[in-house]
Amino acid sequence: MVIHRLPMSKPNLILLIIDLNGVLVHVANKLDLPLGFKADTFISGKAIIKRPFCDNFLKFCFERFYVSVWSSRKKLNLVHLLDFIMHERRYQLAFCWDQSHCTTTELHTVDNIDKPVMLKELVKLWDKDGPNLP
Repeated sequence: MVIHRLPMSKPNLILLIIDLNGVLVHVANKLDLPLGFKADTFISGKAIIKRPFCDNFLKFCFERFYVSVWSSRKKLNLVHLLDFIMHERRYQLAFCWDQSHCTTTELHTVDNIDKPVMLKELVKLWDKDGPNLP
């Protein structure tokens, strides 16, 4: 996904980097939805449930911070998820990093032995490891 770097016209704003899963949405297998929950949408076969007050939270964040997203999701899945969560606001992101900016470990998640644990190493931010970092 290409998100063009926004001009930092308000230097007093703090950069806020948000993860999606577990913060703005709950992502689950269709069969693993908690009892009584209905998916808001499905992306790549996964049930997506938007967290309560997600839209209000995003409005608050975009009014007060430079907002960015760093997700361990694959680029294509991330694009679809951002379209669902943020709509046109996604074009206001200072930057958007997908799985390609994460470090893959030799470890695997508890619930899926085929899924590697991905690290988001903050040193990449401090070293400005990317052309679109503010």
